[in-house]
Amino acid sequence: MHCIDGSYLLLGPHKDLNHSEISKFFIRDADAYPRDFMDLLLSPASKVLNLNFETDVLKATLATDAVIVKMQSYLEAFDLWEVVVEDRPVAPLPPNPTLAQIKAHSEEKTKKFKAKTLIQNSVGDQSSLGSWHAKLLKNHGIG
Repeated sequence: MHCIDGSYLLLGPHKDLNHSEISKFFIRDADAYPRDFMDLLLSPASKVLNLNFETDVLKATLATDAVIVKMQSYLEAFDLWEVVVEDRPVAPLPPNPTLAQIKAHSEEKTKKFKAKTLIQNSVGDQSSLGSWHAKLLKNHGIG
């Protein structure tokens, strides 16, 4: 995540590099990061982030990652991930369809609606994400 003042937070798969990156903002957040990341993925993001971290740049970065992971997990669990990724149109029913074809067509038509509903439900922490981004802007003289 890039900040307006030119600073940035770059996280990846290497524990030591992540610690160094987070330490640029707040050492206690860097020390808490590896311990609390799994809690972040398994619990409401705003609760875990507010309890364990202080810097808004880290909270915004981790909340964004959590929303993406949760969204994809929900969609995969309900066999809807391909609907989002491929975004293909539903083929029309053939002439004189069978009941099985009608049922399959109906299920296929509702998949996008189901995916949208799951996406909306999975990003319940988005308001916290927006407030952390707003604080970042305000703290850097924009807003």
